[in-house]
Amino acid sequence: MRTGLNVRKRKDGLYEARYMKGRTEEGRIVYGSFYGKTLEEAAAKQPGEADE
Repeated sequence: MRTGLNVRKRKDGLYEARYMKGRTEEGRIVYGSFYGKTLEEAAAKQPGEADE
């Protein structure tokens, strides 16, 4: 499994942090997103990732 932050910079300049919300009945991953003006701001919004 991949570890670490899952943050990317979008074309509009915002950073998008994604996290795994859960799985569907078929086993596919369902993602949620947080946005921020800086990488640190977006990463701090991620549940359980702010400590790292």
